[in-house]
Amino acid sequence: MILLAVFLIASSTTYYYVDAAFADTTSGERRPSFKVLDLSNGSEVRFRPSPLTGGPRWLPLHVKVIIRNGDANGCDVLYDFIPLDATSKEVLTRLTTFQNVPGEIRSTVVTSTRSATQSTIASLADHDLACSRAREYCENYPRELNLLTNNCWTFAIGLAVHLSENQ
Repeated sequence: MILLAVFLIASSTTYYYVDAAFADTTSGERRPSFKVLDLSNGSEVRFRPSPLTGGPRWLPLHVKVIIRNGDANGCDVLYDFIPLDATSKEVLTRLTTFQNVPGEIRSTVVTSTRSATQSTIASLADHDLACSRAREYCENYPRELNLLTNNCWTFAIGLAVHLSENQ
């Protein structure tokens, strides 16, 4: 029953391709994203399913969050939550037995021509409310990743909810 509901939702969702800067780094192919939230400043929040680190490309179980700036000249910011050393056997064993592992939140500013550094994200956060709120959320987010209780999807949904509050 749940699988049928997921299929019906997925089949009725409109998918959009994001800028070439969001191409999959392993294959170079563009991946679809879907809008989950419009922000009051004209920006939007999108989720982009993608493969797990070291996983098969055809199985997009991981999710990344994209905050698309409403300005024509603006930057997009990509966030995701992954395990540290995601391909090590010890980490994989702990994950598949539902134990906690150290995680990290990655964030990247992407323009049409380049990726930026963490310092660019900090300066962008000073000028953009959505990025400032996302940065605040990431600073306070727990870094212990667990496949059942604190994973990339709980991070993404929590970030979207945080951005929707007090707009």
